[in-house]
Formats: sequence, C-alpha cells, structure tokens
Amino acid sequence: MNHQSSLQRLVAVAALVLIVALPLTPPVAAQASSPPLITSVTADYTASPPTLTIKGTVLGSPGTTTVTLDQLGNLTLRSVTSTQVVANLPTNPAVPPGSYLLTLTSGSKPNQFDEFWLTLGTQGPQGLTGATGAVGPQGPAGPQGLTGATGATGPACTSGDFINCYTGPAGTVGVGICRAGTRTCGPSGTWGICVGVVLPQPEIANGIDDDCDGVIDNGVAINACSPTNPCTNPPPSTCAGNILTTYPNPGLCSPADGYSGQFACVYPGISTPVDSCPP
Repeated sequence: MNHQSSLQRLVAVAALVLIVALPLTPPVAAQASSPPLITSVTADYTASPPTLTIKGTVLGSPGTTTVTLDQLGNLTLRSVTSTQVVANLPTNPAVPPGSYLLTLTSGSKPNQFDEFWLTLGTQGPQGLTGATGAVGPQGPAGPQGLTGATGATGPACTSGDFINCYTGPAGTVGVGICRAGTRTCGPSGTWGICVGVVLPQPEIANGIDDDCDGVIDNGVAINACSPTNPCTNPPPSTCAGNILTTYPNPGLCSPADGYSGQFACVYPGISTPVDSCPP
C-alpha cells in the first residue's frame, strides 16, 4: 500500500510540471517578428502595367508590406499574402534594362526586411500564336432581334415574261368578237401595255355579236337595202309572196303589219320592209 501511494504522488507531480511548463512556449505574436525571406522574383511584361511577382515566406500582409526598387522608390502593390506579393513596375518612364536591388519590408522592426538582386531585360518579341482550341458546345438561342427595315421594292416581273390581260366587263371575254390580249415584261422589270385585246363594241347589223352579249345584231334596225343586211346581202334581193329570191340567208320573208301590206325581212326577230333594192 505504501508503494502504490508513492507512485500516485509521483504522477501528480509530473502533471503539475507539465501544466507549469505550457506557458513557457513562445506566443504566436512573437513569431510574426521573423524576417521575410524572398525565394524568387519574376517579371511579367504581358500584363498592363508590367508586374513583379515576389515569392517567399513571411512576406507580410496588406498595409504592412512595402517593396522598393533602388532609386525608383516604392512600387504600387497589387496583392499581398504571406507567401506572394505582386507589385506594378513603373511605365512612365518605363524601367530601363539593368540590375536592381529589390527590398521588401514586412513590418516596422529593423530585422523585418529582405533584399534581392534582379536583372530586368527588354521585352522580347511576341511569341507564335497557339493552336486554335476545340469548338465549345453551342450556347442557347438568344432572343429574337428587332424587325429590320422594309427593303426596296423588287422588279414586278422578269424581262420577257408575258400574261393575259382583259379590261372588258366580266363574262364577255371569249364571247362574240371579245378576246383577251397580252402584256409583256420589259427590260426594266415592269409590265407593258395590253396588246391585242378586243373589247365589246356597239352592235351593228353585220351578222356578228359586236357587244359580246351572246346575241347577234340584237336591238339593231336593219335597213332593207343596206349591204350589211343579211336579207339583202349582196343585193339585189327581193322579198315577194313570202319567197326570198337571189341569195339564201338566215332571214325569212313574211307579211309585215304596219308596212302597208309590204313584205319584210325578219332577222332575227326584227322586221324591216324589203322592196327591190337597186343594184
């Protein structure tokens, strides 16, 4: 029992020593005063403006780190981390080629800086264009654009083309004398006038449907001695005793009331007195 009590007291003393020793470890804040260490500096003349990229350890933080380049003074810093600092190179005037001493300060204490000699040359020629990359997938369709302005009016027709034309009343083309004409497209791409069209004409006693209504010589008083009268064409013809002499034709000889007992030529449906017409 005495041996076990002695062991318990020894363990308790060791634990006390460990607890007392812990505060002796240097605080984190004390480690921040370590000097920076620059491991590499790279110039990039493709950036605008050109940059210096400084890599290393304990390089500081924004607001505490400064970078100077010999007599050029402090450089403008783009970004600052504990392992990388990016600074702009002056452009007006540009930094001439040569060797320069770069100094990086990471704090206010005397030992919080490091120096690095670097040589800056002239910018080399632009490299060759790289190969074209693979075509990416097609993107989604964009919204429909605005409607464009109306274009100029094109030609009405092609030169040499032709079409039928007719300006008479409906239902008269192809009846009696009425015929459609044609319009031909000219060199300027426009239709010409209607050529060859035959339109309805006033009806005359000629055995033809002049007004294209489907009836020949309708409504026309026929002169018995007119050369165009089918009852006496060509003269002389006589109509006596209900017999038409000299030439056959579609007319008929019949008694005509109102003509003092004379006979008349009836064509068609219109009676006209007929005597012996002079040659």
